[in-house]
Amino acid sequence: MLSGWLGEGQALLRVVVVSKHLELFFQTLLGLGLVVWLQDDERSTNQQLTAKTRYLDTHDQLTGCLNRDALLQELSALIQLPQQQPLLLVMIGLDRFKTINETVGLKQGDRILREVTRRFDTSILKPRLVGRTGGDIFALVLQDILTDKQRQFCLHHIEQLIEKPFNFDSGLLKLTATIGVAQFPEHAGSAESLLQKANIAFHQAKRQQQRWIQYHQGMEEETARLLMLEKELLQALELKQFVLYYQPQWNIREQRVDGFEALVRWHHPDRGILMPGQFLPQMEQIGLMRELDMQLLEQAVETLGRWRKKQVQLLEQAVETLGRWRKKQVQLSVAVNMSPIHFEQAGLKQRIQQLLQQYEVPPTMLELEITENTAMGDMEQGRNYVTELQQMGIRVSIDDFGTGYSSLGYLRRMPIDKIKIDRSFIMDMASSDSDMMIVKTMITLAHGLGKRILAEGVEDANQLLLLKHMACDAAQGYLIAKPLPESDALALLQQKLSF
Repeated sequence: MLSGWLGEGQALLRVVVVSKHLELFFQTLLGLGLVVWLQDDERSTNQQLTAKTRYLDTHDQLTGCLNRDALLQELSALIQLPQQQPLLLVMIGLDRFKTINETVGLKQGDRILREVTRRFDTSILKPRLVGRTGGDIFALVLQDILTDKQRQFCLHHIEQLIEKPFNFDSGLLKLTATIGVAQFPEHAGSAESLLQKANIAFHQAKRQQQRWIQYHQGMEEETARLLMLEKELLQALELKQFVLYYQPQWNIREQRVDGFEALVRWHHPDRGILMPGQFLPQMEQIGLMRELDMQLLEQAVETLGRWRKKQVQLLEQAVETLGRWRKKQVQLSVAVNMSPIHFEQAGLKQRIQQLLQQYEVPPTMLELEITENTAMGDMEQGRNYVTELQQMGIRVSIDDFGTGYSSLGYLRRMPIDKIKIDRSFIMDMASSDSDMMIVKTMITLAHGLGKRILAEGVEDANQLLLLKHMACDAAQGYLIAKPLPESDALALLQQKLSF
């Protein structure tokens, strides 16, 4: 068009040259624009990466909470504010979270942690800081908590936040928490010290199996003492210094020993034989009862395996000595105490089955003793668990009956085999009409519900005679025998006993 309009002369040449220069100019502008855009985009990307890196350096990637270092930094800044009011640092640990992870899976466990964080962020407490200091451990920093009543309300509300059921495809899951509390400036003047105090209180609550504990002066020394004791107790478990003594249970009707209760003793290398009261409270405080229960359970089943191999010979000797039941085989049983924290825990039934098979022991030779409070924590769950044990052939008895939350509904619904009257009712039975009436009522009630009943703490013949007149099934106490080592317990079976 330009050629036709301008011809082939100098005008066309000038136009072409100008257009080429313009094209080069605009291409240069476009190139510079692209360079500027790329640099700006790179700068923006770097800023985003820097911000993300800074966020990951200060926050937990899974939950979005502050991590430990960032929590300390933020808490330190809060503490240094002028005219700062008291701060409450609450350390919260989810109970049995490892077991839950193994049960519902790691992804569902991560969901729980995120949901817990969401509940904290949206709670009416409006925490100033929310941190995650460990796998299942969170830390909340609360302001404006000035009175004990306010603190009690906060801790109760936190428990409710955790205990609110978590909804899964497989159903509802309920959690509990252990809490340690420390306060600024009452307990510490720096962020790191405050976190340390809350951590000490948290682990103290774990050891003592309490829902929450507030830090107090001297708790460090107590913790150090418990750590030393824990080392000694762990060594005792490893070296199997805990042994069982066996106290016979006397069948009043048939006038014979028909079983034993296994009672623990500590063969301390320096202090000699220690009674349960000298170490069991510390075991519970430190949290080693599960390990002790399992070790003693295996020891009892192993003993039953040895007894079973000798049973025919022992029974023949006992029958020959007593001159009775020549054609009747009597099967001894051993009752093993189960601590409340262990009973109903996952894996106990499977472990019992393994031990019975390993040592070739019939389930009917094993009896588990639980306290009233153990089963009363959840009536339905306790009943189902006892039923499952009985279906395996294991007998279950209620220990220390009368000292817990007894009720007719409890006895009627709980499918137990035997009830053991606590020794506190037997001690003064002969001189106390009220104790006599209570014992008589217990025996009548147990028989009416189809349960056997045993009286503990029988120490004189008069007590045994009264129990016989009241149709009590069995007795246990120093009158029959003290707790005996295994060899002495076996020797007792060969003796001719009469009471």
